[in-house]
Amino acid sequence: MKEIFFSGINYYSISYKEIFLYFPVYAFLGWIGEVIYRSSVQKKFINPGLIIGPFLPLYGSISIIIIAIYSVLPLKNIFLDFILFSVLVTFLEYLAAALAENYFKVRLWEYDDYRFNIKGRVCLRFAFFWGAYVLIFLYIIHPIIAYSLSKVNSQKVSWAAIIVNIGIAIDFLISVQAMKRFVSTLHYFIEGYLNFDNTEIEQYLNKMRRQFQSFGALRKYADLKLKNKFEDKFSKQLVIIKKYFNEKLFSRKPDESEYNLIIKEILSNSEFQLLENFLHHDSSILNHAKKVSYTCYKITKLLGLDYVSAARGALLHDFFLYDWRKLEGRPYEGGMHGFKHPKVALKNSEKHFSINTVEKDIILRHMWPLTIIPPRFKESIIVSLIDKYVSSQESVLAVKNNIKKHKNLK
Repeated sequence: MKEIFFSGINYYSISYKEIFLYFPVYAFLGWIGEVIYRSSVQKKFINPGLIIGPFLPLYGSISIIIIAIYSVLPLKNIFLDFILFSVLVTFLEYLAAALAENYFKVRLWEYDDYRFNIKGRVCLRFAFFWGAYVLIFLYIIHPIIAYSLSKVNSQKVSWAAIIVNIGIAIDFLISVQAMKRFVSTLHYFIEGYLNFDNTEIEQYLNKMRRQFQSFGALRKYADLKLKNKFEDKFSKQLVIIKKYFNEKLFSRKPDESEYNLIIKEILSNSEFQLLENFLHHDSSILNHAKKVSYTCYKITKLLGLDYVSAARGALLHDFFLYDWRKLEGRPYEGGMHGFKHPKVALKNSEKHFSINTVEKDIILRHMWPLTIIPPRFKESIIVSLIDKYVSSQESVLAVKNNIKKHKNLK
């Protein structure tokens, strides 16, 4: 290591030949870093970036620019280097995001959920990460790479670099066109979603899976567009249902005998009765599930839908036997209760009862839009909406009770 840093070689001068040498190396190292980060977060192998091959041209380009600037402006001060390159690389990332967004008409990445972001294209948090990365790059990575390349056969390395760069360029051009086709496919999928059957939806999702995994902003964009489409289609129906709620539904005496017969098997199950021991908002999960189930039963029956499946699926939608406010006791590691508990509820339901297709969809999709695939059936959509409606009522009541309790203590 001492030989590398004190060999007398000027690692920060860069020629056209060295540009062709360094670009594929740093594009590959950037890809390695992104693979490690993305795969660890998503718990599966993710091939990041636009192109198919194991290279991220953005990292290669930024690395060349950093070396070129440092060769002209060698501050040789860690603090000043950190500030300069944090600003510079963040600017380059903003420029790349703007160009990609303008060309493809969709965002490939975004930071809307982070504080101190600029149009969602860059943010303060990742500007700090870029600055730290550049310091490691300038003082450790680049000297090692430059020294290593200087020790190998120059002619062979040059020919290899030319071939790899040509491969990256071809891959890039092909991938850009593939992304344009993907965007067209995505818009077609969104426009025709309500007319597709489940098999067609799965086929489209499989076709677009790699882009969704590589660019989280694309999945967020698709979710938002589909949500708006559902809201547009069902807005009139929801207005009618809400009016009926206010005028008649909650004031009429329901047909409890039929409803009780439908849910008798579930309510009599000893394992399901344990939900009485777990708090939801203002009462137990069991009481919450019964409210949602009974409301959905009345609505779906009035609309001529499958009210039996709606009542049963709604009753089972939160069939998880743990305190969701705590991490211990969960049948999975970590948090993400909102994303994971539908699968837990389905597993418990299938263990104790015979579940049909509509009931399964109700349980799995009741947390939409957290789930990427929206509900398939009208009954599932109604349960998802009523679950949120009842939960909001319970949350408000819980807050009021806490305020009242606090005043009484005073």
